[in-house]
Amino acid sequence: MHYEFQSQKNEIKVYYQKLQDQLKDTRGICGRKHELAFVITGFVLAILRSSDKLSLSKIHRNMVRNHKELTTKLTSCSEKCISRVQLTRILNTLDYECFNNVTAEYFDCEITSDKWKAIDGKELRGSIDGVNGYKRGESIVLSVDHETKTSQVLGYYSGDKESEKTVIQNFFDSKQDLSGQKFTIDALHNSESLLTNIAGQNAFYLTQIKSNQKLLLDEIKHITQHLPPCYDTKSIEKGHGRVDEREVFVYPVNVECLDKRWKKSGISKIIKIKRTRYNCKKKTESVTISYYVSNFKNNDEELTKAIKEHWTVEVQNHIRDVNLGEDDIKSKYKGIQRSISSILTAILNGLQSLNHDNNLRILRENMTYDINKAFQFFATK
Repeated sequence: MHYEFQSQKNEIKVYYQKLQDQLKDTRGICGRKHELAFVITGFVLAILRSSDKLSLSKIHRNMVRNHKELTTKLTSCSEKCISRVQLTRILNTLDYECFNNVTAEYFDCEITSDKWKAIDGKELRGSIDGVNGYKRGESIVLSVDHETKTSQVLGYYSGDKESEKTVIQNFFDSKQDLSGQKFTIDALHNSESLLTNIAGQNAFYLTQIKSNQKLLLDEIKHITQHLPPCYDTKSIEKGHGRVDEREVFVYPVNVECLDKRWKKSGISKIIKIKRTRYNCKKKTESVTISYYVSNFKNNDEELTKAIKEHWTVEVQNHIRDVNLGEDDIKSKYKGIQRSISSILTAILNGLQSLNHDNNLRILRENMTYDINKAFQFFATK
């Protein structure tokens, strides 16, 4: 048991070596006083040992506190911790895309499984320059596994001049093998070109249809009114002073019955969901109906479950904001915002396998008071 614990503590050396070998240092050779891999490893450890919401100043103070023990563990000759000013410069020039690739491989979070993954963007509110009247800032686009809750960064964009649609389109345009992959996508990205692209790569999509595709929505409503479902189910949930009833109907559809522009999209299923909510206190009832399409033919029960679990991505965004306080980390430099967001993604992925009690707050508090528990994070490969 003692040997295993020592092995876990030494995993930080493996992580550090991984960054040394693969993380590109974009700084000029002249004037380098602090090794990049050491700084980033210390930055990650400092976040792990910061309870409650984060700030750059709090993270740096923890880097100073951890510096002596970190140099001992990594046998580094760095006598003095990096300054706050130099830290921001390193973060601003960090090759965050390279970092994403390295950590996705280290924590085994690359998009390779055949499980459903939710794709969505998250605005980094700390990057919004409200002083100069800007209302949009930097954003990150993530793919979150429905089951493991691990995330992969698909890209970034500046909200005032770029679009989330472009990032997602570029991801599916890439030459990587997506055969057999399954993705749930917001209605915002629903277009014949994207769905055709996904289907053309032998991947599967599940997306909601809203008024931004009015003609398709009207066609789907007409089909569900005149065609019997091939699968239906009902569930009732009670709690928080309300009763929620969820009825799901799945309809097979021949894509030839739709407008010709959808011909190559591979749409084969329509899912209609009727949600009835009864408020026990106010004695009121509300009904909403939503529609989805997919090219997934195999398992209707799996489709209905994937619709419900698409909100996994929103849960992860909530954790980033409420538990870690990502939106409170303010900087006008997009490099800093994107680098920190990438590092937080890697940290959350690593913490997933340690969060056995499903209480991230307690897990972080334990790491704050016991550095050996923080070292266990680096063993979650």
